[in-house]
Amino acid sequence: MSALIEFKGFNKFFGEHRVLNDIDLSVQAGEVVVILGRAAAAKAPCCAASMAWKPPTAAA
Repeated sequence: MSALIEFKGFNKFFGEHRVLNDIDLSVQAGEVVVILGRAAAAKAPCCAASMAWKPPTAAA
């Protein structure tokens, strides 16, 4: 079965500042995933990219 959401080598930059570095994630149908982190830990850019709101800066 293929993943509903899949990232390989996901990177996100804001200017020169890298906020996500080489993230790999695979979510299958029926799985529940929680992304935890402190404030300003780049949770929102990861979620936005997973829903195709904003593309990654680079990906494999």
